[in-house]
Amino acid sequence: MQTRNNYHSKKNISFLLIIILGVTYSTGIIISLFNTIPGFLSQLGLVIHYRNDLQGLFELCTSQNFILNSGVALVSLLLFVKIIWGIGRTVANLFVTKKYIQGLSKKRKQKYFELEDSSIHAFSFGNLVPDIFISSNVKKQLTSREFSVLLNHEMYHKSSLDPFKKFITEIIRNILPPFPGRNNLFKNYDVLTEIAADEYTIENGATKKDIFSTTLKVLKLGTTPNLSLASNFGFHNNRFEILNKDRPFTTIQYFFVLFLVIITSNLVGYRLVSAEAVIQCESISDNCMTESNTIETFNPVTDIHTDQHICEIVNQSSYLNFSKKT
Repeated sequence: MQTRNNYHSKKNISFLLIIILGVTYSTGIIISLFNTIPGFLSQLGLVIHYRNDLQGLFELCTSQNFILNSGVALVSLLLFVKIIWGIGRTVANLFVTKKYIQGLSKKRKQKYFELEDSSIHAFSFGNLVPDIFISSNVKKQLTSREFSVLLNHEMYHKSSLDPFKKFITEIIRNILPPFPGRNNLFKNYDVLTEIAADEYTIENGATKKDIFSTTLKVLKLGTTPNLSLASNFGFHNNRFEILNKDRPFTTIQYFFVLFLVIITSNLVGYRLVSAEAVIQCESISDNCMTESNTIETFNPVTDIHTDQHICEIVNQSSYLNFSKKT
């Protein structure tokens, strides 16, 4: 029989993998953004320079290299905005949930807060110092043994800082694009968290029958408000199939999904960094010169120079070198 320590370790490994995933993805996007935006701004400078030359402007804006670099820069910018939006959304949700809980009528008990709101059952909430909240209605419906099961379940979440870990995983969930397997990755982490809490109650004298009966009674009380950043008792009840050994549970899917996502993120990040725009001077103006022995400092946004000057800058850049290679 697998022990709580086994599930506890799997949960922590899964949490670590999710952290690595989020950091790797975010770092790749930030690096890509800062490496593609300068080239994109240079292209905007050329657009400004050729604003009165419709033919040259058309050739510039329809060139494959211009479209490539502009697309890469815009995608990087959009993904970066999604990262900021995901962090902001999760933090805002945290404050909304905290304000909602503060407004609840509650009494302080020895190990938990007793809520007067019958629509809420039991959950743990808080970052570095989580608290346990159990409604008086739930307490009335359970036997003393069943209530002990529920309390020990929530005490595991509290001692393991699961509400704080859920806050972190929600941030990463919100910043990641909807790649295949993303939702399953986080869902499986949530299930592992609940199984580890169930095994903790078993270590403290409960049986599987006690866990099943307790959860069933809580579920019969009806739905509860969706506190997405709280560890709610009774959620993810497909864990029972795993806990009862009717369905095996392995962590290989965590490694498999994480491996694919990290490799994909690295390849995309490398492409974003290396695939900068290549400006073909010959397609912009017949007056461009293809050779130059000097490089001058040029700000395409503020300085208006001759076609020859622009081509000298471009011919000496990595853009043209990339073009020659391809």
